Amino acid sequence: MSLRKYLVNVTPTGTTLTTSNILSDDSVAANLVGAGSPGTIQSSDVQVHHGATSMRFVGGGTSAQVVRLPFVAPANANAVSWYHYDTALASVDLMNIRHASGQLFRIGLSGSGAIQVKDTTGTVLGTASPGANWAIDRWNRIEVKWDNSGGSSAGTVDVAVYNGDSLTATGTLSLTGVNLVTAAATLVEIGAPNASSWTHTYYVDS
Repeated sequence: MSLRKYLVNVTPTGTTLTTSNILSDDSVAANLVGAGSPGTIQSSDVQVHHGATSMRFVGGGTSAQVVRLPFVAPANANAVSWYHYDTALASVDLMNIRHASGQLFRIGLSGSGAIQVKDTTGTVLGTASPGANWAIDRWNRIEVKWDNSGGSSAGTVDVAVYNGDSLTATGTLSLTGVNLVTAAATLVEIGAPNASSWTHTYYVDS
């Protein structure tokens, strides 16, 4: 597996984040930054996990917010890890795993802070137990690994949530025999990619 790390240490704080300044460690840029209307996605030193700034999303209220990041190469087995900080609980999708022209599956939150795996339509395939594994007012590290090479009803996905850099998971979810679609993953979308109305202020870091 080849790894790619995206860097969001963009200064000065308050800089609008675009496809020209969200760059990976091997100089690959984000290929979509959608702030919603009238939302913003900017660098911020208000909440930072590593480095100088994080990504600060201010919800637009009328449309989704998304930053789309390419993987190193298309693959049926892959993994992602990122940090997420919010001050309020809400039922929302945090991430889409995508192939070249559509979704494979989603990672979301329940209204009680439970990590969920969903299919492309938003149907919940599984919910982590116990429920309170993601928490407000802290950096939650979310790690996801999956394999959809076995067919539409043979996908496997493992999700773990950690408090910052802790090595002890606060919640886990492992699913087998689920439909994650069979195409190779090429992109990850982070933010609130499937929300038709979103007003939160939240942060993402690498």
